[in-house]
Amino acid sequence: MQYQYQRYGGDLEPLFGRDEHRFQIALVYSVDELWNSKFDDRESLLNLEHGYMP
Repeated sequence: MQYQYQRYGGDLEPLFGRDEHRFQIALVYSVDELWNSKFDDRESLLNLEHGYMP
């Protein structure tokens, strides 16, 4: 989560107002699934050498 505060003055004040408050929230997720049992997972030596995608 992130909070940002900006204060505008001069020529930007009529466009954006004087103050701006912004909250930002991010969600990160990861999926590690083996779809083809013929090859190993992503960190295997075979995959790292040849770039196979599971």
